[in-house]
Amino acid sequence: MKGGKGSRTPNLRHALSIDPALKPCHAWFPPNRGLYANFRQWLAEGGYGPSALHIYGVAARLALGLLGKPYWEIDLEGDIARVRAYLTDHYPSESTRSDYGKGLAKLAEYLRLRCHKPAPPRQVAWETYTGSLPIELAEDLHAYIAHRRRRWIPEQSYRATIDLLSAATRPLRWLAERGLLPDLAALTPER
Repeated sequence: MKGGKGSRTPNLRHALSIDPALKPCHAWFPPNRGLYANFRQWLAEGGYGPSALHIYGVAARLALGLLGKPYWEIDLEGDIARVRAYLTDHYPSESTRSDYGKGLAKLAEYLRLRCHKPAPPRQVAWETYTGSLPIELAEDLHAYIAHRRRRWIPEQSYRATIDLLSAATRPLRWLAERGLLPDLAALTPER
């Protein structure tokens, strides 16, 4: 039953029909059409099912149609952020934005592989570990991690930082959550 209650117009076709900023697939640069086919094949070989192939494929088509440049010129931070902003502006459903966001992340991963670009370094969520601690203690932990990091292998630096922060701050966060660590002076051997 086409067009009746309960039927759904595919998001990309709807977007293409109302937004001239999105180029249809036949108007893309020919290498981008090949990239799109190879991206879907890469996903399938990675074990992704039909649903993920569809959703991630829509996200890739949105990105390639919106950006309108050869895939090797796509800025993996700035241009992908621009597509994410487009999703936020044009798709009110949080779950749709989330699914398409996952597809954009996979597309960025594939473009990194395809264009031989290094992955950005992973960022430590310092706030998670030191956010509830007194500022002086958090600064001391930053300095201590920076000191220890000099001896770590760069490829293991992120994991070592997380492991050390987790172990070192667990009891401190426990004290802070219970109001037993209002400042650095409250940190005593008894506690």
